[in-house]
Amino acid sequence: MNKKTIEWRGIFAWCAAVSFYFYQFLLQVIPSVLKPQIQGTFLLNSEQFGLMAAYFLYAYGLMQIPAGTFLDRY
Repeated sequence: MNKKTIEWRGIFAWCAAVSFYFYQFLLQVIPSVLKPQIQGTFLLNSEQFGLMAAYFLYAYGLMQIPAGTFLDRY
């Protein structure tokens, strides 16, 4: 293999890991920052907002399996 090919693969793997970490960080922070606006827009009480935020994170958790398989393959 060419040395440049190996370097680019390492950089791509590192960038993919960083992007998934950043995305996970945003998923944790955004609901709490936007809580007043989301509750006002959708007329939600705190319980309903908590359920909505939980479903959002469940979807993220389910996507870890295909995303991990994809990254392991490539």
